[in-house]
Parts: sequence; C-alpha cells; structure tokens
Amino acid sequence: MEQKIEEWNQKREQLKRLEKECDKYRNAIIKYMNTNEVDSIKTSKFRVSRKNITREVISKKKMPKDLWDRYSTITSYDKLSVTQNRK
Repeated sequence: MEQKIEEWNQKREQLKRLEKECDKYRNAIIKYMNTNEVDSIKTSKFRVSRKNITREVISKKKMPKDLWDRYSTITSYDKLSVTQNRK
C-alpha cells in the first residue's frame, strides 16, 4: 500500500504541473480571442469554440434556514487527501 500511495502522490504532483501548463495555453487562446473579438478559432487540425456559461449560486448564510432545509440537496462522495510525512 505504501508504494501505491507514493505513486498516487507523484501522479498528483505531475497533474498539478500539467494543469498549470495547460492554463498558460488556455489563457493565451482566450487573449487571442479577446484581441481579435472572435468566439471560435479554426486551424487545419483543431477548432476552439468559446461559450459563456452563467451559473447562479446562493450562500447558505444568505438563505433563511427554513428555505435552506426545504430545498437544499446533499451530495456524498469520497475525498482522499495525502500529505508527506515529516522525517
């Protein structure tokens, strides 16, 4: 199990680095779209489309308790966390 946890932790670190790298490319594409006032880009191999999504949320603090209790939903899932032991 120790090896599995170690490998998982290494892959998570790799994923963080890759996500940062992907964000750089994504931001460059968005900047290009904004500069050229377009919502899609088509190259010989790819097409990138931008769609603006709006989501409405409400804070539990701002909601009366009776309404929160009546309309809120509960979603359950497993969350795993790993930290490296100090030596």
